[in-house]
Amino acid sequence: MSDRDRWEKLRADYLATSRALQDLDIKLSVKYGRREWASTTEQKKLDQLRQRRDRTANKMFDLAERRSPRDWGRGVPFHWIASSLSWDDVIRPLNEPLSVTPPLSYGATTPMRDNPQPWAKVFG
Repeated sequence: MSDRDRWEKLRADYLATSRALQDLDIKLSVKYGRREWASTTEQKKLDQLRQRRDRTANKMFDLAERRSPRDWGRGVPFHWIASSLSWDDVIRPLNEPLSVTPPLSYGATTPMRDNPQPWAKVFG
């Protein structure tokens, strides 16, 4: 399986799991008024879906880290990368602009598109 196929498969799984998590979260909010009042079994189901979604996103980040000239771990929202970033932009060379302008994560000040250099890995 190619890295592109792996990326697309992981993204599909991430999106499906995110939708299932959101649907269950809404269902429990409607049923109980507050999610915190859900049963232990329902809370475990929510936790399992969150863990699956997060494991899938971590696999996507590992793949992007191996193949991308950019550091996607800084300045871009975690959810956006896992749900919206195309494989073509993951592997796009630094001398080419991205096809999109990624949204800024909280605290970021410089859009990635305007600064195609990799983020300095001084913080982690």
